[in-house]
This record gives sequence, C-alpha cells and structure tokens, in this order.
Amino acid sequence: EEMVQMDTSLADIGFFQRLSALYAADSQPQKAAEAMARGTRKFPNDAGSWQIYAQTLKNAGQTQQSIAAAKRALAIDPKIANGWTQIAVAYNELDQPDSALVALREASAAGDDKNTVGSFALSIGNRFYRAAVAEDPKKPASFERALPYLHFADSTIVDADAKGNAKFLIGVSSYYIASSIAQGLQASKNCDEAKMAQAAATNSMIYTQAGGKTAPDAAGQILGAIGQLSPYLDGAVKTLCKATP
Repeated sequence: EEMVQMDTSLADIGFFQRLSALYAADSQPQKAAEAMARGTRKFPNDAGSWQIYAQTLKNAGQTQQSIAAAKRALAIDPKIANGWTQIAVAYNELDQPDSALVALREASAAGDDKNTVGSFALSIGNRFYRAAVAEDPKKPASFERALPYLHFADSTIVDADAKGNAKFLIGVSSYYIASSIAQGLQASKNCDEAKMAQAAATNSMIYTQAGGKTAPDAAGQILGAIGQLSPYLDGAVKTLCKATP
C-alpha cells in the first residue's frame, strides 16, 4: 500500500492480485476482496482479475456476488479456464444444484477439465442418492432427483474408476425406482407406471453390469433382484397396457 502511494504507476494488474493474495494469506478475506474490487475498477476489461475477484468474494462469504463477478469474467473471455466450474461450485454452496448442473454443462462445453467437471456432478448426484437411500419408505422421485447428475457425470468423466462409480449409482438408483413403483402397481393398475418401472429395470440391468466392478457383491445382489423383478414388470405391462377396443 505504501509502495503505490509513492508511485501510483506501480498499481498495475499484478499489484492488485498480489495485494489480494497477501490479505488472503493473512486471513483477511474481506480485505482480499476489497483489493480485487479496486483492481477490477481500474482494469474493468481484465477477465483474470474478475475471476480472482469472484474467488475472493466467495472466500469472504459473499457467494451470490461472486457468481456475478465470475459471469463478468466470462463475458470478457468466454473460454477462461474454470470459469463455469467456479460458478457451479458457488451455486452448489448456495444449495442451488440445478443451477450448478447448468453451469457444469457450460463448463464442459467451454473445455474445462472433464474429470473435474464430471466428478463434481457425481458428488452432487451421490449426495442425492444417499439421501434417497436413507428415506423410509423409499420414493422413486427421490432417486430420480439424482439421475441427471449421475448421467452427466457418466457422459463426462474420462477416468475409468469414477465413470464406473457413476454407472453403478445409476444402476442402483434405477433398481430402487423400479422396485418402488412395482410395489404400488397392484393398487394403482397404472399402465404408465408399469412402463416406467419396466424401463427403470432395464436401465438398472445395463448400468449395474457396466459399473459392477465398483462394488461386485452389491452389484450381484442388484442384478439378482432385477432378474426376479423384470418378469413381473413385463407381465404387468402386458396386463395393464392392453389396447382399449
């Protein structure tokens, strides 16, 4: 601070970034954000400064404001590294997972690291999956909540082990969906529900087999259960979905 008072020409982009980093290292996140706010005012077209400003705002507890700053960085440089991933992390901290998934899709399209992007989606999907498993009674809609994140992770992740984990969770979630719907078919007599359960059972078989190395014993149990459930669901579809004369 004293340096730039003696020579204001030294207050370049690097100065504000270094000053912000020093405040952050000194456990003063608010001061770090204030330093970058000054930097973005002086250099409003520097995407990197806006991105750092977004991070300092989030560290200072101003997560919603950090999203606006990160979007400003992207408006200047749409391909800035980790721009959309940074926004996805912020949305997740605000408990807005749907917005986080939209940002992750943008991150993937922009060229952010696929394993990083996909693994973050997998962590959100896994959180929803665990919450659904803990429910009693288990509800199909709760497992369906996890599927968009798990499918995105499966389509994005390159790492074989992480991709296998995503597939396995899709398979198990699909089993619970099929099983839960099947339990109510005798009462509902609903053709659409029967078809939904049948499709979920098919997905469970496909994805559990594909991701079975993640948890071989559990995968074997799921596949066995699906093998017993599928004939019932096939019969239910035939019985409940007869064409009306």
